[in-house]
Amino acid sequence: MTSSRRVLAALCGLASTAAIAVPSVAAGASPSDTIRATPSDSQARGTSASFLKLWTPEWMARRSTPYSSAELQAMAARFHVIAAMPNKFKSTAASMRAVNPDLKLVVYKNATFGNGTRFPEDLYARNASGGKVAAKDWPTTFVMQLTDARWRTEVADKCVLLTRTSNYDGCFLDVLGPGPLVAPAYLLSKPVNADGSVWTPNQWVSAATRIAGAVDDAMSGTVMGNGLGYGPRYFDPTQQTRPLVSELDGAMAEVFVRGPQDSVTRFRSEEHWRAEVDMLIDVEAQGKAAMTVTKVWTPATPAQVNQWHRYTVATFMLGTNGKSMMCFLRDKSTTSTMMDHPYNRVNLGTATGRYQKVGATYQRGYSGGLAVVNPTSSPVTVPLTGSFRTMDGATVTGSIVIPAHDGQALVRS
Repeated sequence: MTSSRRVLAALCGLASTAAIAVPSVAAGASPSDTIRATPSDSQARGTSASFLKLWTPEWMARRSTPYSSAELQAMAARFHVIAAMPNKFKSTAASMRAVNPDLKLVVYKNATFGNGTRFPEDLYARNASGGKVAAKDWPTTFVMQLTDARWRTEVADKCVLLTRTSNYDGCFLDVLGPGPLVAPAYLLSKPVNADGSVWTPNQWVSAATRIAGAVDDAMSGTVMGNGLGYGPRYFDPTQQTRPLVSELDGAMAEVFVRGPQDSVTRFRSEEHWRAEVDMLIDVEAQGKAAMTVTKVWTPATPAQVNQWHRYTVATFMLGTNGKSMMCFLRDKSTTSTMMDHPYNRVNLGTATGRYQKVGATYQRGYSGGLAVVNPTSSPVTVPLTGSFRTMDGATVTGSIVIPAHDGQALVRS
């Protein structure tokens, strides 16, 4: 076990409770079922009193003003992991750990792109015309030769340096996944191999996995990274991001449940939604933490944002086994990454079993309540035994109507 794996064990906690046998999930087969983890006995074993663990990709806030002392203390208490630029918390890291000794600060490092003038010319990937491959929104950064050992060494050495000089606990590797290749407008051109063929998503993931492994070998601290994308991509054999998990302590899925710019009324199919839950289970079955991010970066009413927030929390609670962490960004403001919202404080206790499909809904029992999701386009009435408090504070008994594409983490009264 590497030192970074020992850090993860300490972070997550490995105490477990007895499994409770319940029926398997009833769902249709999909192309990914050959490797997809179905809810197994391992998912029924609890690892934490509170399964709703939070983390934040703080660098996304692009905040230029300093945090107040009260804000820093609140963030330290709220989060298990904060990923940020090296100077953001350099002078406050020690005081934040005093508030929460389990907090992990990880420093941001782009793992696959480099500045256009800093490196040898043959270390840059090339397009079909022989030019460098620039990012559309960051035109001075370019895709590197990801299979080159010199690039792996560069990223590993930089992570070691940044971790030491930032006073953080580890490194966070961005853009490990094949998003730049599959997103229609990410790159201004496509990188090609020596024979002229365009890089495939699986080539990208294979090379990025080796980069993450080189960083892990060089580091004495935590290594986390962004690259899983979302559930369907995680399992898709043509662009599978699952291999990244093997070299990371925590792996980020940046488009969990929805794409940031998707219409607020657009929802994924039930099969694709279910893949999100199964991704969480599969990552944790490997002893790792999934780090989900869901963004509503599109016009939406407060009620619509609340719907997505409930849907995301309840979906997460179906799959997590206490290692994974969730982030929900309600907008693009500089305060969104602080995640100070009542929905993020729900505590259902410990899971008592695996998730099940019950009628049109998916449900999972907890020692202190029930997680329920309706991924369909019609409202569903769910019978309840006892009294519960909804995420919005209402008391319900007997039954609850879960609207279309909505969810609840119901706390037993």
